[in-house]
Amino acid sequence: MKIAGARAIAAPRQRVWDALQDPELLRRTLPGCQSLVADGNGAFTVRVEMGVGAIKGAYAGEVRLEDLQPPAAYAMRIKAKGTMGFVDGAARIALAEAGTGTSLSYDADATVGGLVAGVGQRMIAGVAKVMLDQFFRALDKELTTPRETPT
Repeated sequence: MKIAGARAIAAPRQRVWDALQDPELLRRTLPGCQSLVADGNGAFTVRVEMGVGAIKGAYAGEVRLEDLQPPAAYAMRIKAKGTMGFVDGAARIALAEAGTGTSLSYDADATVGGLVAGVGQRMIAGVAKVMLDQFFRALDKELTTPRETPT
């Protein structure tokens, strides 16, 4: 399954880059993410709950960042499995300055197996696009909404 696209984010490129490396911010913005813990070597252990239609489940795995070119690009490897199946994928993320904001482009290829694969590639691709949209909206909100500072 291939998924590619681009999004405009209303924050400077370095700020977007930093956000994409921040496990706590990513945990808050990734749909269904229960935990995301950095191991210090460019990898994160992740636990998410997601599903397609009536096939829902928890998945645990690893996300590894590779070929980092701050603040412009990196590659990502994803491996996760759960009771409903598995996901094995790779993605390339690129950030470019766009006025006062950032243009983020992504190109991903994933293999999905197990029960979740039985619902069909079209449905899985549709759900992935919805989840990406939710993530990008949450990321944009995190980067543009002023945070209250404790007094």
